[in-house]
Amino acid sequence: MLEKPLDFWKNVVWSDESKFNLFGSDGKVMVWRTRHEEFDPKCTVPTVKHGGGSVMVWGCFTRQGVGKLCLLDRIMDRFYYRDILEQNLLPRSIILN
Repeated sequence: MLEKPLDFWKNVVWSDESKFNLFGSDGKVMVWRTRHEEFDPKCTVPTVKHGGGSVMVWGCFTRQGVGKLCLLDRIMDRFYYRDILEQNLLPRSIILN
């Protein structure tokens, strides 16, 4: 794959989706502390009841620049992904390339 000529890479569109938590992490958080610092505020991580929410986004870029950043309003499946590509990537592909 890396052996492709430079002209090949000039026509590649890179895309990805990502989740951003509005408050903290939704995974396990490790805190380093000594034995007597259990409740010291500098050694604790604040939390929010009910998770605090998150935002899912999708975007793309090429050598020419970046595409539109799309807010995702539901779980990504193949049909939703196709809709995103049709509505956001294909109309902009002439501009991006």
